[in-house]
Amino acid sequence: VTLLVTHDPVDAVAVADRVLVVEQGGVVQDAPVADVLTAPRSTWVAELIGLNAWRGAVRDGVVTVAGGGVVVAADTGPPRDVLALVPPSGVALHRSRPEGSARNVLAGRVTTTTFLAERVRIVIDAMPPVTAEVTVAAASELRLAEGGEVWAAFKATEVRLVDV
Repeated sequence: VTLLVTHDPVDAVAVADRVLVVEQGGVVQDAPVADVLTAPRSTWVAELIGLNAWRGAVRDGVVTVAGGGVVVAADTGPPRDVLALVPPSGVALHRSRPEGSARNVLAGRVTTTTFLAERVRIVIDAMPPVTAEVTVAAASELRLAEGGEVWAAFKATEVRLVDV
């Protein structure tokens, strides 16, 4: 048995079978790595592993986000408190309001662009805030720059709900 203490999620995922996550002095999750990656139990953990995460209450598939805004999910379960999770790769960006089947369409301004090898991570000040990950070619074609207006869209089927 080895105990590794780290602040780097890459280290933890690379060497661990099980992860104990401590947030603000308390244990928020103690589970196998796969469970933490697929069902993080706090906004902080979800963001640490790179997911969009919004805490809120779901009713009839609509999550009313605690900080404002709504997210439509394909979930049809009972009303409850949830963490709505969306991978940044599931978010499409557009220069004008998109048409199509995406039930979540958010307008906002680009606040941050981060280059990650062949991808670009874009943080958008929308309601709720959203992060997208696109190819370098797509970012160039869309002329994404900090302060620029953009539309983010993602399908309700991209939204995974975790009970909190």
